[in-house]
Amino acid sequence: MRIEKVTLRNIRSYEEATVSLPDGITLLSGDIGSGKTSILLAIEFALFGIIRGSFSGTSLLRHGADKGSVTLTFTVDDDQVTVHRALKRTSRGVRQQSGWYEVNGEREDATAREIKAEVIDLLGYPSSLVTKSKSMLYRYTVYTPQEAMKEILRESADQRLEKIRKVLHLDKYKRVKENAKLYARELKREIKNDEENLPDKSSVEEKLDSYEEQLGELEEEEAALIDEKASVDTSLDDVSDDLNELEAEREELNELEKEYERVKSRLTTVTQDIKEAKEDIESKQNRVKDDLEEPESPADKPEEIREKQSKAERGVEKLKDKASKIQGELRVIEEKISDAEDIKDRIGDLDECPTCGQTVDDDHEETVTNEQDELIESLQEDKAEYEEKLDDVQEKLTTFKTKREELRERYEDAQSAKQARATYKQKKKRNEELKEDITSLQERVDDKQDVRDEVKKRKSELEAEIQDYKDLQDDVDELKDKQQRLRERKEEITSSLATCKEKQRSIADRLEEAREELEAFEELQASIQRRRTTHTWITEHFANLLDVIEQHVLLTVQQRFDESFRSFFEALIDDEQLRADIDTEFTPRVTQQGYDVDIDDLSGGEKTSVALAYRLAMNDVINDYMEEVRTDDLLVLDEPTDGFSGEQLDRLRDILKDLQASQIILVSHEEKLEGVTEHLLRVRKVNSRSEVTR
Repeated sequence: MRIEKVTLRNIRSYEEATVSLPDGITLLSGDIGSGKTSILLAIEFALFGIIRGSFSGTSLLRHGADKGSVTLTFTVDDDQVTVHRALKRTSRGVRQQSGWYEVNGEREDATAREIKAEVIDLLGYPSSLVTKSKSMLYRYTVYTPQEAMKEILRESADQRLEKIRKVLHLDKYKRVKENAKLYARELKREIKNDEENLPDKSSVEEKLDSYEEQLGELEEEEAALIDEKASVDTSLDDVSDDLNELEAEREELNELEKEYERVKSRLTTVTQDIKEAKEDIESKQNRVKDDLEEPESPADKPEEIREKQSKAERGVEKLKDKASKIQGELRVIEEKISDAEDIKDRIGDLDECPTCGQTVDDDHEETVTNEQDELIESLQEDKAEYEEKLDDVQEKLTTFKTKREELRERYEDAQSAKQARATYKQKKKRNEELKEDITSLQERVDDKQDVRDEVKKRKSELEAEIQDYKDLQDDVDELKDKQQRLRERKEEITSSLATCKEKQRSIADRLEEAREELEAFEELQASIQRRRTTHTWITEHFANLLDVIEQHVLLTVQQRFDESFRSFFEALIDDEQLRADIDTEFTPRVTQQGYDVDIDDLSGGEKTSVALAYRLAMNDVINDYMEEVRTDDLLVLDEPTDGFSGEQLDRLRDILKDLQASQIILVSHEEKLEGVTEHLLRVRKVNSRSEVTR
């Protein structure tokens, strides 16, 4: 992360200022109270919003100002980001307002919470370490306020160790142990519940034996039915052989019967044809008309009248459209009159004019009322003009409608006359066709009567021949009855077999369910045992294992922390007799000539060196341990040189140059630091207003 610029508007002692921060080492120099720390707090506010316990909206917003804002532009990896947060003074105090953020030119309006979530994601911070009351990673890796630099040296070992756990995300082991205890309790409850609901194994086994016995009985029944079915099939084959022997004798009878049926059908058809032909002759004779009268030709042609109708219809539609448009204009005028009347009625009750926006007094009310009266008078004149036009259009419309009705009546009369002429011609032609049909039908009746006599004669002959085969038919019928009985019995056996199969399937399904029930019982027993094993492992081994892992991780971090701390301390203090390291509880320990030294007994510069070395070591370890964090190239040090000698300042410069951070911001009121940095920004306060110059 690299900060490009921050703009403050009505923030603490700043009315409006834009501070650009270059790469390298930059010093914010100025007297105590000039406004240096305000810039750092504004940056933190832009990133995370109001941090409860660190700074409030009231402490940020300039005294006497109702609104304020901070706009921060920074880069993280390959993304350029701009964040804008706003403050507003209300009756309930100073509150955060909605703002916006912009990533690579794409801007999104957002609430304070949404901006915070986006920034946390961009910086790669775990959300648990940036809450309403703290921004731990930022405070330990980027910016530690002056008053907090030496605070960690005064904390108890437990407090210090707990902070280390949280900032390195090692408190997850504690949460895992707590969750494991909850899981163990849930396992115990589940085991107890399953043991109470465990079914009786003996009852399941009894069901298995019963279903297997029933299945055996059904298999025996099925075998008996199959044997009977085979016997019935044999009898059916014998009957079929007998019927085949009679088939040759019956074949001739069948042919005679077929012929008899054809002859009988032919006789019926011929008789029906004769009957229908006679009925048709009679019907057509009745339909012949000898008294047709020819009607007169129509006076008017329907086509010509239809054309006149179309013209009249188009005239009606045009007038309707014109009337509709006039009515629309009238409605608009009436709405404008209504609006003007409404303004006259409301103007006396308003504080601000709805038309011009100025304050409403008696003179303005009279002016507005007179203007609306003039407008209403003008609109009334327009309305009267449009109403006159509408009356004229409606009068013409009535005339066109009357003409249209007259043409409709003339068209209907012409159509009726035309239709009567066509009907007469059709009737005349039909009369001639009927007479021809009557002659043809009479000839057909005569022919059909001759055919009927011949068919009757052949029918009588066939009846006599069929009678000779009467005994043969009785034998066939008897065999067919026997065949039918055998087939019915076969169907009964087949149905019984199907029923038996269905019972077998049903019992087999129940048997399978019983087996599954037994399997489920055994699986549940095994599951209970597995969960007992898991419960025992969690309660007796897992917590201890987590403790070992956590201690191992803490030891690794402590060793890395101690190495980095000693390196920074030795770089700041060139005294072979004075040494410092970090114990297993992450407490800085100082020795002189092999004896422990209380930190409170150290000089001011030595205390500052311990605090700064601890601060830089923590930054080094956190950035190394948490690779996903993207603020490792930014470092802010607030008054880091309290009590430093000139030689220590030179040593600090060398340390800062060796750091991997591409942007380092120092804040100090000591002018001697100017020689340590690459860039200088001077902060001063004039007439209670802070300003920044180069």
